[in-house]
Amino acid sequence: IQTEFVKIGKRIVIELIRMKNGKCVDALNVFEANYDSFIELGFETNGEYFPNGYIPIWKCKSEWFQTIGYLTNRSLEELEKIIGLIAKEILEDIKGD
Repeated sequence: IQTEFVKIGKRIVIELIRMKNGKCVDALNVFEANYDSFIELGFETNGEYFPNGYIPIWKCKSEWFQTIGYLTNRSLEELEKIIGLIAKEILEDIKGD
């Protein structure tokens, strides 16, 4: 699908984002409250980035005075399929504009 984006002068971007309280953090914060990680998909054109979708992977929050983590129940194959579907949807949206 990367070649399809290149044909129209765009670049697909797929990143693992790690955030805590809305700010980017590293993997060391994974067990802290308000930590989220997700796969973000978007495209880049002329040096500008446009995010289009995300897939939650991990969330850690505080509940009843305990830190609780929530991990996606999707397999790697399922994540790959979802990423492909989102990428195709982004491509269709761009071509439709």
